[in-house]
Amino acid sequence: AHMTMKQILCLLFEKAEEQEKSKGNIKKDCSIMKCTVAVLTDLCSLSSGKLMKCTKSKNLPMSLGLELLEQIMSAHPNLFQISNKPYYEILKNQLCPILIKLLNSRLDFSLMVRLFRTISTVLSDQGHNLIDESEQLI
Repeated sequence: AHMTMKQILCLLFEKAEEQEKSKGNIKKDCSIMKCTVAVLTDLCSLSSGKLMKCTKSKNLPMSLGLELLEQIMSAHPNLFQISNKPYYEILKNQLCPILIKLLNSRLDFSLMVRLFRTISTVLSDQGHNLIDESEQLI
């Protein structure tokens, strides 16, 4: 089930990235942006141990949320630039505070490894845009 979820998210965010690249050429499909924003918000909720709004599943581990967020950010770093406000705002206002909170928590080994991978991706791809958050994560 996790691999299917990864593949679906990969296709969804590829479509979102294609849409962002062709901003001037075709009419923007707001449903893709709304869907990807909802998915990112849900993954942030999952990563913080809260109930997701869209899927409302209670059986998914926090580490899956971090893993999927890390995968999305590493595969589509251009989506999270300052110029893409909705994605950048989620990164800055939702994900970074969650990462900082988790970093200061006691976690099991597998969750800590996933946390460090996600932090590494944020710092390497978006650290130049997130100066204050980067300082806290380092």
